[in-house]
Amino acid sequence: MGNLGSKSITAHLARAQIWLSHAWSVRGDEHADTVTDAQWKLFEQALREVDQSLQGVDPQDDPHAYFVLMSMTQGQRSPRSRMDELYRVAVSDHFTPLFPSF
Repeated sequence: MGNLGSKSITAHLARAQIWLSHAWSVRGDEHADTVTDAQWKLFEQALREVDQSLQGVDPQDDPHAYFVLMSMTQGQRSPRSRMDELYRVAVSDHFTPLFPSF
């Protein structure tokens, strides 16, 4: 899993969550057209770290992995169908209040 040297899914998810929080922090919560090029660059670098942290993590082992994957997918501006598929699998595998219906 990833490059942490740990087999603990919790360690990988914690690292991914930290990078995910950092990514959205540097991007900011303003409209995309107000985000500077420098912010986009830092955001994309942080999302690559999230992706790296999740290498080898099976989301079926921990429902929080789906949350991280969906947030990363949103940041990568993936097609809506990718987000919908992640959500569908997450709620079918782990229906919890973490994934409320919309």
